[in-house]
Amino acid sequence: MLTREEYNEARALQGQGWSVSAIARHLSRDRKTVRSYLTGCRRPGVRRSPEDSFLRFAPYCKQRLTDAAHLPASDLFDEIVELGYTGGYSTFTRALRKHDLRPPCPACNRQVGPPLPSTDPRTAESVYLTVLRLMDPPPEWGFGRCAYLTVGRLETSRRWRSVLTDSDGFPYEVEAIDEVLRRLGGTGARWILDPSILADSRTATKSLREFAQVAEHYGASAEAAPRTERGGALSEDDLRQIMCTWRTVSSTCPLRAAQDRFDQLGTRLDTRRAQTAQQRGTEKAPSLLPLPDSPYPAQICAMRTVAPRGLVPFRGNAYAVAPDLAGAAVEVRWRIGEAHVSIATTSGAVIARHVLAPRGSRRTVNGTTEPITLERQARPPRPPGTPCRRGGYTPLSPAAAAEAQKLQTKEPEATRRRTDQQAWAAIAEAKRLLASHRGISLEEAFTVLSDWARTHRLGLAALARDIVSGTGASDLILAAVADAEASWPLTS
Repeated sequence: MLTREEYNEARALQGQGWSVSAIARHLSRDRKTVRSYLTGCRRPGVRRSPEDSFLRFAPYCKQRLTDAAHLPASDLFDEIVELGYTGGYSTFTRALRKHDLRPPCPACNRQVGPPLPSTDPRTAESVYLTVLRLMDPPPEWGFGRCAYLTVGRLETSRRWRSVLTDSDGFPYEVEAIDEVLRRLGGTGARWILDPSILADSRTATKSLREFAQVAEHYGASAEAAPRTERGGALSEDDLRQIMCTWRTVSSTCPLRAAQDRFDQLGTRLDTRRAQTAQQRGTEKAPSLLPLPDSPYPAQICAMRTVAPRGLVPFRGNAYAVAPDLAGAAVEVRWRIGEAHVSIATTSGAVIARHVLAPRGSRRTVNGTTEPITLERQARPPRPPGTPCRRGGYTPLSPAAAAEAQKLQTKEPEATRRRTDQQAWAAIAEAKRLLASHRGISLEEAFTVLSDWARTHRLGLAALARDIVSGTGASDLILAAVADAEASWPLTS
């Protein structure tokens, strides 16, 4: 490619009478490249894009993938190679993605569950979500130095519900948000997240993106709270009532009893607000969206040390493993919404799988009641009556067979015809140049070209292209000086 500056310099040198070869040597460029710019075949500063050899086969690939959306790319590649495709497999798969030839399967891309009703954004309910830190929880809870209270408040009615958790990690917050929304009876179309529920300032963007995926599962959108509304999820009276309730939790109070106290507090405040709003005539019913049947499938992983009797503590219960593992470190895994909990080694091998006991029930779960399998299905089961062909060979449809016939007949003939025309045009131009430089007839020039190609074992069309482009043996054939005439090997 010639830049604009090189093109202007080449034009100036051509105006001074320089030959194409001299200009090419001066610019350190190929003569064919310089000639293509000087003759106007190419534009300066614009790189020539290579010809896409896949375009010939695009209609066939599109038809095959329309007939069988799950046809493996390797099988389709083998088919078009037999039809004349010369590109590589990676180039082929990249072309499939570039031209977007694989359509979505209607049986697989179905909507799971009933469609959510549309909500007017001007009247959509918002849910403010925040987290409060409560210090010095009862030791038997196993929460450590502080407990976390996730609170969700509705914007219209100012109703709120709260859930106690032992961590402020992402999967724990997802579980708490699901329980809060189910206590409220639905979700708003907007989630407004307080900075306390997000990570620190260095990872706040990532946390907001993760919570946006969770909100999409519930049919809502997530956004960070504006600076003017931060800390305003709860009123001062609500915060005072929460702290008073927390102070009534004794060191021997079970976790379930403490959670019941916060639920009763929320119900009691709701009744008081409803009575006040009814007296003022400002009572409004919240417009909530229905919740999905299953929560967001986040996975909770907790490291535990096996007790002396082979028991692993988790959420107020104990789960049995082999007694000889006492003192070993294991990982407890539980995916939100599932009825089983798995226990794995530090290397990832699952060694036990138990039925999940209610949180804080102080139960000891013994024995393996379920076989150790995958923790969740790779994809949701298909409903009956949705045929989706996967695997096996899919025969050509009549439309695909017609496209293959076009590639086997019309396209190769047109390509060969176009190539032959270009070759004969190059031979004719080479005969004309040789005849004009040596002062012989066209028939004699053709004889000279044929003898040279046969002696040096060259193709006649390739030799003609070298003469026209000024490469190879063209300097000997088209030399204008007398010395070149004597050095011509075919004159004897």
